[in-house]
Amino acid sequence: MFNLIAFFIVIFGGINWFCIGLFQFDVIAGIFGSQAHFVSRFLYCVIGICAIYSIIALPIKKGKIYESKKKKEKEAKEDNEKEPPQENIDDEESDIDEMVIKKPKTKKKTKNKTK
Repeated sequence: MFNLIAFFIVIFGGINWFCIGLFQFDVIAGIFGSQAHFVSRFLYCVIGICAIYSIIALPIKKGKIYESKKKKEKEAKEDNEKEPPQENIDDEESDIDEMVIKKPKTKKKTKNKTK
C-alpha cells in the first residue's frame, strides 16, 4: 500500500516540476506562500523521500505498485501447493529412536539322528 502512496506523491512532484518548467509556477510554494515556508520545505522532502523509496522498492517488487489481497492470498496458496510440507528434523530423529532393530530369525540346525 505504501508503494501506491509513494507513487502518487512522486507523480504530484513531477506535475509540480512540469508547472515550474512550463509556467514558472511552483504549485506547493503557491499554496503555502513561498518555497522557504516550513510546510513547503517539508513537502519537498516528502516528495524526495518517496522518489528514493520508489527507486529502491519498485525494482524489488518487479514494478508492481499495488497488489490486491485476493491476489496475494492466491499466490500464497499456489506457493504452498507447489512446495511439499517440510518435516521437522527433530521428528525424524525421534522416529529413529523409537524404531526397534530386530534380528533376523535363524533356523536352528538340528542333526537328524537316524537309527
